[in-house]
Amino acid sequence: DLEFRRADESPLQHMARLAPQELEQKLRDYLGGFGFQGDKVTEETQRFSGGEKARLVLALIVWPRPNLLLLAGPPRPLER
Repeated sequence: DLEFRRADESPLQHMARLAPQELEQKLRDYLGGFGFQGDKVTEETQRFSGGEKARLVLALIVWPRPNLLLLAGPPRPLER
């Protein structure tokens, strides 16, 4: 189960904490690539499904562009 310490924060707030120097529009565009568009980008993560939480975790992991990323297959499909 994917739980966030700050479940009252939105994907945009999580990204802003991770990348405070970035413009909000750049963060919105990035999150849009993971399916967080419109109101979803400002919705609290505590309301998210398991698949939405997994996509947000992936977005947060991929943001710093790691040289190596090892991923195991998900135990169930990620819904959109």
